[in-house]
Amino acid sequence: MAYSRQNPYRTFERPYLPSDHCTPATYRLDIGPFFYFGSGRRVGGRVSHHTLALKRGKHTNTAMQKAWDDYQSVAFVLLDVLEQKPGETKKLLTRRLEMHEQWHLDSYFGDPRCLNSSNNSGFNSGASRAMKAKWADPEWRARQREIMEPVWERPVSEETRTKMKEAKLGKPNARSRACTVFCGGEWIRFPHPSAAAAHFGVTQQCMYGWMSGSFLCPGHPCARRKPKNPKLSDLMAAFDKTTDGGKEFNAQYALITECGRPSWM
Repeated sequence: MAYSRQNPYRTFERPYLPSDHCTPATYRLDIGPFFYFGSGRRVGGRVSHHTLALKRGKHTNTAMQKAWDDYQSVAFVLLDVLEQKPGETKKLLTRRLEMHEQWHLDSYFGDPRCLNSSNNSGFNSGASRAMKAKWADPEWRARQREIMEPVWERPVSEETRTKMKEAKLGKPNARSRACTVFCGGEWIRFPHPSAAAAHFGVTQQCMYGWMSGSFLCPGHPCARRKPKNPKLSDLMAAFDKTTDGGKEFNAQYALITECGRPSWM
């Protein structure tokens, strides 16, 4: 992809690799002739989020979802790789990443091939800060409760329950997929994440986050937070690699199954 003018920030451009999971960087997502710019303190989390959402047909960026439906292929390219400076907070690192991302948006937003829905790299974080400020106002919070309480207390009719049930029948539920866990030097296979969570004494949300790649397993070499239970320090968990005829690929599963054991052990 050719750039129209020199980028004062960009140092290089190369394909995303699994070893870049914890790297703070800006990236470009290529779908056919279309592209999307983004950034993240842990770029691997953004890669997992985009990939899973596109494959499930539920990406919030409708233009990106349509491009995926047409081309069924996606490539991730790292543009600006940063390093967290000593004493630099996560907030300041995020602002630096947004500055780098903004350069790309300034150059390409408005191009028919650009899939970004906003020309502001801090759009989502800015909206979040504005919403937090609103909820900090007691009057605004009380007004919202008055609006929503009738909705919360409204009973759900049997007809509505039946429609909800029929809408879900026959559709795959990612949270109920079989999964594999490596912990304490042994492999354990579970029918679903709930069973794994009960076995290891953690919450279902925590186990699902590990398996889906939303955050790193305790045994991942880049994991900074360790569980309170030291017995789980080497735990690696992932959904089974193949589903829906083998179309979905889980990079984390590939990591824990390489050579029959975690590659760093």
